[in-house]
Amino acid sequence: MKKQEKMSVLEGSLLQAMKALDTQIAREMQRSPEETDLHGVQKWEPIQKRIENITSLIMNSLGDGSVELDGVLVLAQAFSKALLLIVEDLGEEGLGKVRSGYCLHAAESLSRDSYRMLQSLKNERELT
Repeated sequence: MKKQEKMSVLEGSLLQAMKALDTQIAREMQRSPEETDLHGVQKWEPIQKRIENITSLIMNSLGDGSVELDGVLVLAQAFSKALLLIVEDLGEEGLGKVRSGYCLHAAESLSRDSYRMLQSLKNERELT
């Protein structure tokens, strides 16, 4: 996006949320030597915690009607597509070994969850 183009409220809010996640993870990674010995230096734990928190927020928000499925469908596919484009563009060399590992883990999780979603939808159709 060009600097001159004005962002919509949606785009600005989404970028703000992503920056907040980056900040929270970076802050949690500022560990004492004892915490580093216990938790290591990689971001798996802080990332997983945010995934679970956001999943819970989405499910609760769907349950109370404050959001609808359309937004979840758009964001799920947009983030998955963006991650694919990042990986294709940078490759393991551009990402580095650690970030490639994070991306590989994300791809495996997305694949596993997508498979479970497909199975659930196919099973529902077979019952009707």
